Amino acid sequence: DIINAAIALFITAKSGMIDRIVKLGRRAWTRS
Repeated sequence: DIINAAIALFITAKSGMIDRIVKLGRRAWTRS
């Protein structure tokens, strides 16, 4: 159960990072 929870946290953190990168990329793209 602990392992599954750790994996779930890792996946959510990874998706959050991807969302931030995508948002930053869109901002940079619209500026240029």
